[in-house]
Order: sequence, then structure tokens, then C-alpha cells
Amino acid sequence: MWTARSSPHVGRIEFDGPRRQDGGFFITATVELDGVEQSVDVEMIEPYRGDMAGFFADMATHAGGWSGVMSWEAEFSVMRLDARNAGAGQVALEMMMRWPPTYDDEWYGSLEVETSSLPRVAAAMKRLLGVEDVSRFMTPNAPPAWQPLPGR
Repeated sequence: MWTARSSPHVGRIEFDGPRRQDGGFFITATVELDGVEQSVDVEMIEPYRGDMAGFFADMATHAGGWSGVMSWEAEFSVMRLDARNAGAGQVALEMMMRWPPTYDDEWYGSLEVETSSLPRVAAAMKRLLGVEDVSRFMTPNAPPAWQPLPGR
């Protein structure tokens, strides 16, 4: 995903390099903002792959906007994405990365992406992660942190 023209930062967020390694499934997440690049390997068992694909599918399905924050966090908390979409054609993404083994070093960044790119990105993430089930994790008896905007 590349930044929208309205984004306060110029850059991209990219997921690639799916591989099986040491009995696990990994992808590499790379974020470039204003010429600074950060990468982290993200390990996921299949339910977490479905949750991640579901995050991107939900953003695409509700591209018209939502209230609140739509979030995704990697299985071992090496990456988190928080998305906001007020219905103006852009999604504001806030990102956090941290690295094992200590998880002490953290990096934060933000960018905006065009909502028109979300269906393509959701389909690409489903292929990259190799999942058919794109269901999100739900917390029992807890209200969702976001709601689709009325009429969108």
C-alpha cells in the first residue's frame, strides 16, 4: 500500500516473503516513511493468518467509513496496525513494530492510504497468507471497537 496524496508522510507498507521456516509460517512486514525503512518478520499460525486477512477484508468491505478504531496485532505482538476511516476516501494507519528477543525497541509511524486500493490489497493479503477463512478474532461479550458509518 502506498500513501495517499493527503498523507502527512510519504511511504509504503508492504508484506511479502511468505515462507515456512522452523515449523512456522512467516512473512516480512516493511514500512517506509519519509525515506526511513523498518522491517520485522511476522510469524503466524493459521488462525492468526485468517485474522490478518480478515482485518484487510474488513477495511475493504467498509471502505465507505467506520467510527472508532479497527485494529490488528500480530501473534507475538511484533506489529500492530490501527486504522481509522471517517469516510473521506482515506484510511489513517498507525503502526507499531517491535523486535524479538527482548521486544524493548519499539518503532511507531503513521500514513494515509486511499480507500480505493483496499479491495486489491485485501485480495493480495488473502493470497499472500494462503487462507480461505478470513474471520477476525472476537472477544466474547465485548462490543467491537468500531462500527460501520450509517448509509455507507
